[in-house]
Amino acid sequence: MYGCVERFIPDIKDSQQKFLVVDGLITDQPGPYYVNITLSSSLDGDNTDVSGVSVSIETETGESENLNEISPGRYATSSIQGVVGNSYRLNLVYQDTQFQSTWETILSATEIDSVYFEEQVKETSDKEIEVAGLQFYVNSKSQPDGPIYFRLEWEETWKIGVRWPPNYLFLGNDQLTNNPDIRSTCWKNNNPANINIASTSGLSNNELNRHPLQFITAEEERFSRRYSLKIKQYSLGEDEFIFWKNLQESNEEIGSLFDRQPATVIGNISSINESGDIILGYFSANGVAEYRRYINPSEVSSQLFLTPNFCNLDSMLKSDLGSAFESDVFERIEKGIYFYDFLYNDFTGAVLGAVMAAPPCADCTAKGGVLEKPDFWND
Repeated sequence: MYGCVERFIPDIKDSQQKFLVVDGLITDQPGPYYVNITLSSSLDGDNTDVSGVSVSIETETGESENLNEISPGRYATSSIQGVVGNSYRLNLVYQDTQFQSTWETILSATEIDSVYFEEQVKETSDKEIEVAGLQFYVNSKSQPDGPIYFRLEWEETWKIGVRWPPNYLFLGNDQLTNNPDIRSTCWKNNNPANINIASTSGLSNNELNRHPLQFITAEEERFSRRYSLKIKQYSLGEDEFIFWKNLQESNEEIGSLFDRQPATVIGNISSINESGDIILGYFSANGVAEYRRYINPSEVSSQLFLTPNFCNLDSMLKSDLGSAFESDVFERIEKGIYFYDFLYNDFTGAVLGAVMAAPPCADCTAKGGVLEKPDFWND
């Protein structure tokens, strides 16, 4: 007996109404600060960047700074500095409609005490398949009279390498030279978009203890050389915490018939001329604490993370190719295959052929890495 699953695509009528979406932030850390403005999309599309919006941040003392559009839909400050205890609000003018956020006060940051991890194995969406990785946790320091609501973000960076770095360039006529452009070490970066919030409300001590962060697998050689996780912990007011909680429930807790249904989550920005236009997003004013944790291969189980990527070298023998050997090697190089080295006779030293490597085995940029070492990186 056999069973099958037939894909079902519902016929959903897409609304023609587009909403302005704003993501803005000012903190107690040095700027510049950014405001990103887009138009909402259809179910199967991406948001559209919005240019030409008049954007400013106003202080409670009456000062104001206009933001510059540095790229489509992305606006940046030039000199304003957020201060703990001061209040700020965002002002926008879009298509002759004025929008304004509520006043947001920067609360003091709560210092992070430690970030640590445990090796765990978790189920995937297919319950018969499990995946190993590191579950990260954070502890914060006690601040009795400090904020009790938090949002956490993280940025991961890791070093990657290649199995067969091309140390030589093929010149033909059994000649080679040293390769001046060896791309054997790169860095990769990822900023997960997960919403992670926490509250110490109701606890005897105003501190986070063993608060779960991201579960990170060993994909893309994350832990094979050196790994960095940077945590940002934002101090929130109650209204902003409720906004992120509603957004989290609406976006992430959907998967069964009994889960909460998705809905529009309204933030703290509205039109001031009572036009009735809906604007999505939130303008935040937060104190922020940062913490960076490095992980070396020796700190994780080798059987889980250190198995090198398997890369075959492709042999090209003169005995098989004859007079076409040299032209075939050059042809493969033109197609992006890397020359690795000659094959030699162990006794006479004569060249028997060549070994070639595929790009992901010889060039770390072919795996999505960048050659430039991050400014913060510490080996």
